[in-house]
Amino acid sequence: MTLRAHRYLAIASVVAGILAHRSLAFWNPDPHGQVRFQDWLFSSADAIPQIYFALAAALAYRNRKSFRSAMERAGSPALALLSLSLGSALFVWGHYVDATDLLLASFVLVSMGVALLWFGIGFAAAWSIPCVILAFAFPIPAALTNQIFYSLRLWTADQATALLTLVGFPVYHEGNVIYGADVVAQVIDSCSGLRAMEMLTLAAFLYVQWSPADRLRGWLLIALAPPIAYLFNLLRVCFLIPDPTSDLSATHTVQGWLAFFGALTVLILVDRVLGRLLSGRSHSDSVSSPVCDHPQPAADAVALASSRAGGWSIALAALLAMLLGVSLWMPQWSSAETEDSASATPIFGPVVNLPSEMAGWRKGRALPLDRDFLWTVRFPQYANRPYRLDGETVDLFVGYGDRRDRSRSLLSPKNALPGRGWQVEERSFARLDSWDNRVTRVVARSGQRRILTYHWYEGTDSMALEALRALFATDQSPRWRSQRPRVIRIGTRVGVGALEEAEADRKLRAFAGALATALRDGESSPLVTPRDIGVGGRTSRRD
Repeated sequence: MTLRAHRYLAIASVVAGILAHRSLAFWNPDPHGQVRFQDWLFSSADAIPQIYFALAAALAYRNRKSFRSAMERAGSPALALLSLSLGSALFVWGHYVDATDLLLASFVLVSMGVALLWFGIGFAAAWSIPCVILAFAFPIPAALTNQIFYSLRLWTADQATALLTLVGFPVYHEGNVIYGADVVAQVIDSCSGLRAMEMLTLAAFLYVQWSPADRLRGWLLIALAPPIAYLFNLLRVCFLIPDPTSDLSATHTVQGWLAFFGALTVLILVDRVLGRLLSGRSHSDSVSSPVCDHPQPAADAVALASSRAGGWSIALAALLAMLLGVSLWMPQWSSAETEDSASATPIFGPVVNLPSEMAGWRKGRALPLDRDFLWTVRFPQYANRPYRLDGETVDLFVGYGDRRDRSRSLLSPKNALPGRGWQVEERSFARLDSWDNRVTRVVARSGQRRILTYHWYEGTDSMALEALRALFATDQSPRWRSQRPRVIRIGTRVGVGALEEAEADRKLRAFAGALATALRDGESSPLVTPRDIGVGGRTSRRD
């Protein structure tokens, strides 16, 4: 095959690979609407992937001379085969289950395989830099972010309280709520600082690439980005609490940008300090790659590399053509049950049908749901009711998740508490005779009040397994689970002392037994029935 033929073959391969992944250009991670820019600024659950695509493309264009230099080297077919195999498998699976984020992972692996096949490890190492930018667009499984958000909220509230007290502004906190003489402020998920740390780490990575320096200096700068971002987010929270009625306090987007640019300025100053401290080091290990004095034209270099790969290039072209065919003609998996679930608009309201009486416990009026506290933990269907018996009260919460929405997860430490402002005193595990599930037991206080809660999950696996299932969209495949996931929490007031807690434990265990009996007796009419959920998001009966 002539060099010109190899050039055409290489062009056809690249075009087929790009067209096969064309859906990435229109990817919207939010299954329920458009992601707003301020959501991208604050929430890790929302993203605008096209921004990361543009940054990766700009970085690749900026490093184009390094790519040309690396084109002179021989390919690595063995490593290329591994990367192409994994990328192709992810592509077929991602298309089959309609998971665009898996197509992004496929694009990274397939493009890395092409780089390894034609140009070898040197070029692949240079191409891995834009791939790091693309990795920021990949969503973290919600089961993991729920754990991170909750911990960061508590740390932020605790440290903001300490800083404000240190400067003479007397405050105290309970859980994620900070109390002062004239203010009550809640640290919500968007104030936790996780998104700020992600964004500043990305900015540090781009800054290091645009301003090549000593490798140690670059790695130190990237490592320092998360704590700097967290510190500025903490200062933002501290600034808002003394004057929560100011115009700036009401504009979260302005707050976020001021904190981000402040952190970015400090990051640049830190880079200057590191430059002085490390000025005696050799710069031979710069992050930039050497450039040939007279690089050959890119088209000729690609054609020459393709011809060196020989028959492997023909196999690569066939593989990428196959992926294009898969994207055009391969049907996606579907089932009547999941299609019905996906077509229904999420219902935010008490549409769970709870028994009116259970072993003498009578149902009371619905309790409000603290959505600001739950934030990223959303329940398409839920019920929140008190039950009373002989002057005693037990609160029952039942919340259902939606497996089709991979951007959200039912699993969260927040489910142990009824809302904001509760400080956990004790967390342990227990077993209930009437339930097979592992139960989390929590004692918490808010002011003079103390509560004891039990909560457990049904239809779910461990956090790690749920994260993996969400990562690979297992519940959008023939391996989907028909049982809807739900969390059940029961709670009651408790006094101080071992005897008081023992009595509260006895009460909750008795109520859990009554609840289990009521559900077994009503198996033909489960907590959520088709009559409870109407067509198009309307409800035909409310709890």
